[in-house]
Amino acid sequence: MAEAKPKEEPKVTTLKLERDSRLHFGRLQEAEQARRHHFADIPAGGKVDDLLDPKYWRHHVKVIRPLDLIEAFCEDGSWEAMFRVMFVGANEIRLSTLSIVEHEDPADVAPLSEDYDVTWKGPVAKYAVVNKQNGMIIKDRLYPKSEAVAFLKNHMGRMKA
Repeated sequence: MAEAKPKEEPKVTTLKLERDSRLHFGRLQEAEQARRHHFADIPAGGKVDDLLDPKYWRHHVKVIRPLDLIEAFCEDGSWEAMFRVMFVGANEIRLSTLSIVEHEDPADVAPLSEDYDVTWKGPVAKYAVVNKQNGMIIKDRLYPKSEAVAFLKNHMGRMKA
């Protein structure tokens, strides 16, 4: 009897689908249609970490949507930051930090005197040099803080002379 040939398994051919390296139609659009750009005027003393708290923005969930950009500027001029909105929920907005710029070097604006202080007095008066003993404003409307510190250095030099 002739030896039976083993039954040959059909060859399985694997199709290699090449991924199209081109951007498909409908995926390129004007930026204004894909996202909005918001500006947040952050009160003096605000910190970037505060803005990253998802609950910080919860009262704006109806006007902010994913992919939007939020440009935040601290009114005292100490810093600014750019964020991308990654998620909007019912009571939270999650941001991803794109950039942070510190405008004042803390070493340049360190306290200079025990008698005077440089303090933020608001968007109109800006930074002011204040006498700590009586609260009298020596000079205001100085901006940024480094200008107020320079004024105080000059003022202290005149007082010694």
